[in-house]
Formats: sequence, structure tokens, C-alpha cells
Amino acid sequence: MTFRATAVGTVHEPTLRCPNCNHEIPLADQLFGLTELRETHLKDGTSDWLAWASACGSRVEKKAARNYSLKYFKNASPINKLIGEVIADLPQP
Repeated sequence: MTFRATAVGTVHEPTLRCPNCNHEIPLADQLFGLTELRETHLKDGTSDWLAWASACGSRVEKKAARNYSLKYFKNASPINKLIGEVIADLPQP
């Protein structure tokens, strides 16, 4: 089974399309334990693609929770600080 990420709609939110039923699954959704996975990557203190993607995905969380997680994320490296500041200023989708 393979999944392909595509941008859908006018907002261009990333989604996964199921190869079996062709159903679109929005990645900004709170389902599938994504919130818990994001928290892990944001608080690990790493500076890699998983942490950066988790920071982008945190946009769907409430602003207070998002900023709390991004506080740890921004301390890991200069690039994390830059990404964290940009994500904190973006509006929620």
C-alpha cells in the first residue's frame, strides 16, 4: 500500500489519498495520533526534517499549546529558532 501526498483545494492543505478508496485524508487533522507524534519531535531537541515538519503541523493546535511546544523546539538550533518564529506568527488554518 502506498500513499501519495497531494495539495488539494484552494488553500493547498496537504492530504493523503488512499489508494484503495481514493479518500482524501487531511494531514492537518487531529486524528491518527499526529498531535502526540508532533509533541515528541518538537520536545526532543533535534534539528531535522521530522522536527521541522512537526513545527509546521503544529499550526492546527490552539495558539497557547502551539507556542508552548515551539518554545522547546526553538532552543535546539538557530534554524529551529527561525522556523519556530515563523510558525508562531502564522495564522491557524
